[in-house]
Amino acid sequence: MELQHLPAFVVASTLLMFVPGVDMSSGHAPLEIAFLGVLFNILATSWWIGYVPLLDRVSERLRRSNVRRFLENLTGAVLVALGVRLAFERR
Repeated sequence: MELQHLPAFVVASTLLMFVPGVDMSSGHAPLEIAFLGVLFNILATSWWIGYVPLLDRVSERLRRSNVRRFLENLTGAVLVALGVRLAFERR
């Protein structure tokens, strides 16, 4: 499966999870599936309405020069420590 098709696969598999909860023998199956689809959209939209502003605030803080410098120093120290560990590892 190509990576570009992954979002469609995720949406399709999520919507297929609704189907077992619907009694197909009743005459209201299309209405129940539509209701569950609307409920899914409401929940997903409300999640993204809260998640995107939070990510915006976090990205603003990560762009500050002192935070960026700290993260660069931290990742540099981790890489040096991993290199030292690799250098002294027995083979």
